[in-house]
Parts: sequence; C-alpha cells; structure tokens
Amino acid sequence: MLIKIPRSWEISEREATPEQIYLNRRRFIKTLGLAAIFLLTALNESRGAATTLSGWHRVSAAVLDDTKSIYPAKRNEKFGLDRPLTDEWATAHYNNFYELTSTIFFPR
Repeated sequence: MLIKIPRSWEISEREATPEQIYLNRRRFIKTLGLAAIFLLTALNESRGAATTLSGWHRVSAAVLDDTKSIYPAKRNEKFGLDRPLTDEWATAHYNNFYELTSTIFFPR
C-alpha cells in the first residue's frame, strides 16, 4: 500500500481553484464564445469594407472565354501509363478519411 505524505508546500486539489471561480466556469466560457463571435464579426466587416474600396470587380465572360482554348489540356505523350486508367467512379468516390476514425469503412 502506498502512503503519500504531502510536503509542506503542496496543497490539496480542492484548494487549487476557489469554489466560486469553479462554479462560474460556464459563464466564463459563454463570455469567451461571445467575444470570439464579436471579434470575428468585426474583422469580417472590416475586411468587407477594404475589398469594396480597393476596386474588386466581377470577371467578365470575355475574359473567361480566352482561357477556354487551353482546357482540357493536351496529354503529354512523354508520360505513359503501363496500366489502364482507373474508372472515374472509383476515383470520385474514394475516401481516405478512414485514418481519422477508429474503424476502417468505405463510405459511399
């Protein structure tokens, strides 16, 4: 059996944080959340004002038509493939986020 004799400078866990502060923790977290929302809103508003003053404008359809001729890009024959291309359905539905979960599954 382990017998722990506290040193003179050690305090118990219940004395580490005053009870009143511990009981007000939810109000503190709410205040932090509201402050974060306010700050993000203020930053977003200032960013919006800066973009409208700096002369941003919509891209016209004529500018987009200039780039149509290069898409789809031509295949470079120097880079060959020794196997058939993977089916488009398989590549579009592949998901490797299973490594972020506790089980391996293949979502569809």
